[in-house]
Amino acid sequence: MLSEKTIRNNISNIFAKLHTTDRAEAIVKARQAGLGGSATTER
Repeated sequence: MLSEKTIRNNISNIFAKLHTTDRAEAIVKARQAGLGGSATTER
């Protein structure tokens, strides 16, 4: 089991690698990179 502190540290490391300061900025960068996309799927 991971501690809350470990999870916070891992998230901070991810933000640093992405050059972002929060989840919203990380989401914007992911979408700009073509990740995530629409919640609907084409059939």
